Amino acid sequence: MNIEAMLRAAPSGPPPDRRRRDDQLLGQLVPYGLYYGTVVPQLTTQLGLCHGCLPFPGPQSEAVSNITDFDWRYAPLTVQVKYLLQGITAPPWAEIAVAMPLLLGLVGYGLFRVQRLAVGLDVAAKEKGRPAGRPLRRSSSG
Repeated sequence: MNIEAMLRAAPSGPPPDRRRRDDQLLGQLVPYGLYYGTVVPQLTTQLGLCHGCLPFPGPQSEAVSNITDFDWRYAPLTVQVKYLLQGITAPPWAEIAVAMPLLLGLVGYGLFRVQRLAVGLDVAAKEKGRPAGRPLRRSSSG
C-alpha cells in the first residue's frame, strides 16, 4: 500500500495507543521518544505534510499513525529493536551497562552460595536421621 492510499484510508477518531505491554522492556532500553523523534519527521517529509516536523492532531497525524501501525519498516517495535542492535540506548542504561557484568557475577555467586547452603542443610538433616525438608510444626494455640 502506498503512502497516498494510506492518507485516503486514514480512520477517524483518536490515534491508537502506541505503548503495548510486549515492548515495555524495550521501551525502557530504547525510549519511545527516541523512536518518535527520528521516524515521524521522516514520514511527514515523505508525505509532503511538512519538512521534518511533528504533525498536529488530525488527519496528518492519522496518516502518520497508519504508516507506523501497518508498515513494518516504521513500526515502533522493529525500529526500537534496530536501534538496540546498533547500540543506541537511553543514556541511563549506558552508565549501568558498565556495572552489569559485576552485578551479574555477584548474583551468580550468591545463588551458588545459597545452593551450597541448602545442600549442606539437607546432608546434615539426613545424618541426624530426619527427613530433609520436614515441615515446621504448627502450634495448637492458633
